[in-house]
Amino acid sequence: MPKVTYWNLEPLPKDMGQPYGDVGTGDIPGHRGLAMTYHHVVSKHDLGQLWVDTLHNAQFGAARAYLQYLESHAAAYKAMIAPPGSINPQDVPRVVDLVRGLRRGTIAHAAGGGRHDGFDDFWRFYIWLPGNLFKGPHDRKDEPGDAMDLGAKVILRAPQHTLLSDLHSRIHALHRSPADAAVAKAAWYGIRKMASGFKIPRHFNAKNWEWNAVEGGPVVRHPRQQQAEPRDVAPEHA
Repeated sequence: MPKVTYWNLEPLPKDMGQPYGDVGTGDIPGHRGLAMTYHHVVSKHDLGQLWVDTLHNAQFGAARAYLQYLESHAAAYKAMIAPPGSINPQDVPRVVDLVRGLRRGTIAHAAGGGRHDGFDDFWRFYIWLPGNLFKGPHDRKDEPGDAMDLGAKVILRAPQHTLLSDLHSRIHALHRSPADAAVAKAAWYGIRKMASGFKIPRHFNAKNWEWNAVEGGPVVRHPRQQQAEPRDVAPEHA
C-alpha cells in the first residue's frame, strides 16, 4: 500500500483574488475608463460547494479526469502564470505534486492539519478556471451574487454557456445527493470539459454592456424583446 500523506484540503478561508494580473479599463457607450474585472458564470460559492461535497464524501475518484488533466496541463494556463499572471511558475510543480497525490490516493484530507505547499495556487487554478469567466465592468449593478450569472447567455457563445449551465445543474444535484458517485462524476466531467476547452477568459465586448441610469452603473445589455403585434381576429360565425 502506498504511503498516504494527510493535509488540510478545506477551501481557503479567504479569496486570494484573480490570478490574471492587471485587468485594465474599458469603455461602454457614454462612459469611458471603467475598471474591469473577471466575472464568474458558475459562482465561486458553487465551485467551493462542489469541492466540499467531494471532500467530505471521499469522491476524489470522480474528480480523477480533471485532476489528471491539470496534472498534465497546469503550465498551459499561461494567462494565470507570471508573466502576465500572478502565479509564480516555480510554484506550478507544487500544484502538480498535489493533484497527482489526490489522483493516486497518496494525499488525503485531515481537518485542521497543515496546508500542502501547492494548495493555495491549486485553489486559484480551480476557482478561476478561465472557461468560467468573462471580462466586464467591476462595479456592475446586476451582479448575481452566489447565483449563476444569467448575463453570461448574452456574452458567451452557445456551446460554452450550455456547458456551464449543465455544470451548474450537476453541482446542485450533487449537493442534494453528495454520496452519489455517478452524480459526482458527471459534475467533475463538466469541470474537465471546461478546463480543457478554454484557456483564457471571454474577452470584453462593449456592445454587451449598457449604463443603467436608475441603478447608476453598468449592466449586461440583454436583447430587447420585440412586442408582438396584435393579430386581427376573425369574428365568430353565428
